[in-house]
Amino acid sequence: MGDTNRLYQVTYTKDGGTLITGDEFGFLRWWSISEGKQTNSVQAHTGFVIGLQLSPDGTSLASSALETDGRLKLWDVRAATLIRQISGPFDIGQSVFSPDGKMIAAGERGILAAGILGQGDLRVWRVSDGELLQTFTNETKRAWAVDWSQDGMLALGRQDGALITFQTPSTGPQPPQLALAWSANQVELSLTATAGQNIKIEHSTDLEAWDTHLLTTGTGNPQTFSFPLPSDAHQFFRAVTVP
Repeated sequence: MGDTNRLYQVTYTKDGGTLITGDEFGFLRWWSISEGKQTNSVQAHTGFVIGLQLSPDGTSLASSALETDGRLKLWDVRAATLIRQISGPFDIGQSVFSPDGKMIAAGERGILAAGILGQGDLRVWRVSDGELLQTFTNETKRAWAVDWSQDGMLALGRQDGALITFQTPSTGPQPPQLALAWSANQVELSLTATAGQNIKIEHSTDLEAWDTHLLTTGTGNPQTFSFPLPSDAHQFFRAVTVP
């Protein structure tokens, strides 16, 4: 088992039976571990492959390469066929799937034609349709490494040695919102819960990333809740239903 081209990325399939490699000419190759031979190949990119990431369920593979067209490609692992192409602005670096496999994030290496530096931003796309969900500005620093925690935090390693974390968006429908208040203007958050309804109180400074503050459970009859708000917090508080 071998390849005469230089290999820049390798990853095993989830069952461990196949090794997938990415080489200097943009080829992806599938190798059978038991038979020691190549079973599939495809020219995925024009530049050398710098990113290979297997989805959590092992059915999809994301690839990226050192090229200026900014294409992140998703492949069917079993069939070695292209599922979807996600177009970034330019020079997408390493990518990572969210723990549930519904989103994928990638940082820009920030290298354009003629050596001009790009933004180096971190972007998050929805896997099912390739829609861009969020862009995190990275102060024109090259993004070298990215990883996703189980609780939804993205970590970005930059060229200058800085490590930055971001709270990522949700791909699913948001829970029904029962009440919303700004703590600097209101002294309490009031709402009425129906019979047996679970209520979660959350707070945020930007209406995007929400932290859970309190969980209460409705009883057999409708109940009115009043949650006191700290006047010096300068945060949004909301009450949402819990499935």
